[in-house]
Amino acid sequence: MDFVKIENNEEAEEYGVEVLPALIYFENRIPSLFDGDLMNEDAVLEWLVIQKTSDTIEQVTDKILERLIEDEEYLAVFFSGRCSPGDLCFEMLDNFENIDTKLGDYGIMFVSTEDKELARNEYDVKFFPSLGIFRNG
Repeated sequence: MDFVKIENNEEAEEYGVEVLPALIYFENRIPSLFDGDLMNEDAVLEWLVIQKTSDTIEQVTDKILERLIEDEEYLAVFFSGRCSPGDLCFEMLDNFENIDTKLGDYGIMFVSTEDKELARNEYDVKFFPSLGIFRNG
C-alpha cells in the first residue's frame, strides 16, 4: 500500500474534503474517505486493513457521488445520514456488504453517503436510510 501526501487544497476540494488533514483510500480509482479520528492510530489501521482486505462499500463525499452518478452506467447509492455502530443504518450497510460483490458482477457499483443535504436537495430523498439506483445519471 502506497501513501501520497498532497498539499494542494484545491485538489482536496475536488474529492469533497472539507476538513484537513484527511485520509482517503482509493480502490479501483474510487475514493473512500475515513471519517474517524486521525489521531486514533488503532482505528486508522483497522480501517485501512478492512479497506485493503475486504470488498467494502465505499463511503463517498458529495463531490465524488456527483461524479460517479455522471460517469457510471449503473450506480446504487445507500443514503444513510450519520451512521454509527448500533444504528439501524449501520446494520443495513453491513448486510448490503453481502450483495456488493454480486452487484459488481452485473456492472452495478455500490457506494454510500452520509450527506443528507445533498440527498434531499439534489435527489429528492425524503427518508433515511434510503437506497437509490441511478442509470446513466
